[in-house]
Amino acid sequence: PWLYLQNNNFTFEDIEPNIYFDTLYYIPQDSVLDTDTLTAVVDSPFVISSKIGGTANHYQWYKNGDSITGATDSVLYFPAVAWSDSGFYTCRITNDIVTDLTLWRHTVTLWVTDTLTGVRPKTQDSNFKSQISILPNPVLRGETVFVELPEEYYCRELRIYGVAGGQVMAIPLQRNRTVIKFSSAGLEHGVYFVKVVVGDGRSYVEKFVVY
Repeated sequence: PWLYLQNNNFTFEDIEPNIYFDTLYYIPQDSVLDTDTLTAVVDSPFVISSKIGGTANHYQWYKNGDSITGATDSVLYFPAVAWSDSGFYTCRITNDIVTDLTLWRHTVTLWVTDTLTGVRPKTQDSNFKSQISILPNPVLRGETVFVELPEEYYCRELRIYGVAGGQVMAIPLQRNRTVIKFSSAGLEHGVYFVKVVVGDGRSYVEKFVVY
């Protein structure tokens, strides 16, 4: 029998079970996963994934068109993002069973900033930042997180962000409210950032981990 699968969005998990058809057409396939633009905070951990289905996949990551030495896992992990990590990332995926098909990940554009807003504040109040306390940190998923803020500042909003830059929670604050608590039950395991916005619009970021 003949089987025509070409010019589709199939991955290796779709083609592997059919590889033994007498006549099988499956080249080419579209790029996998989504095109995306992500923002990472400098000196923080960050992850980009290219994992797709298939029992015998091999991965090779590329940045700005050049292969990244040693980057052969389905996940590209940055233990501490550097300014130089900004760029365009993709991944070439091959398979030991479907040997003559190569799949590419749609491009991920990574921007590195020093705040989650992507804008560097003109001034930083180190005294304010030193008074922000997150307890416990790291926190066991499901436990309550307490954020203590200095009394002498008007803190108008507290926001929680994931490592990809997406906001997961926002808490409006009342003036002179110095202890904010929220549950970590709705957060996945990983790294998050607490962003405190003060009355004059300046913002300060602190990291916490859910395990």
